[in-house]
Amino acid sequence: FEEVKKTALLNVSNLSKKEQKNIAIFGLGQASVLGLMVANNIQSVSKIILNLVGADLSEIIWHNNLLYSDVKEKLIKNHLTLPKLKKIWGPLSPINNLEKLHVKEILIYLATKDEVIPFKEQEAFLNELQKKDCKIEAIVNTRHNHALSEIVNLLRFSVYINFLKRPVTAKRPKRQK
Repeated sequence: FEEVKKTALLNVSNLSKKEQKNIAIFGLGQASVLGLMVANNIQSVSKIILNLVGADLSEIIWHNNLLYSDVKEKLIKNHLTLPKLKKIWGPLSPINNLEKLHVKEILIYLATKDEVIPFKEQEAFLNELQKKDCKIEAIVNTRHNHALSEIVNLLRFSVYINFLKRPVTAKRPKRQK
């Protein structure tokens, strides 16, 4: 994962050097963690779109027997417990990649009937963003499960376009020279 993160940071950093002042990042599900890490480390990322993301990767994997029972089984075989997993995966969890997001604008989609990323994990993430005083636009789907919510959210082009077209209003830190 570190190699992927390093490559993503380098690529986005190179865009910044090419006078791209307002870069947008899109994250889908728990894969959003990479986008959050990039946004958290690159000043020129001004907008983030997150489609169904939860606070704690360890909690989501550990408690989701629908999709991750085999993963959990392997973790247990390797003598990993939830507390140990939280320590190891802590840096990957979205909730631990928020330090500099208060200067970004965030469009976040949540789904109350999500069976993959429990709504309580989505809410916990949203609450942490709010505590950090992030500029957030939240859209909550109350009708569909995880897969359908992701699809419905992906097809909402006009929402993305309007969000991305708006002038950046979140306060940006002054560049250090």
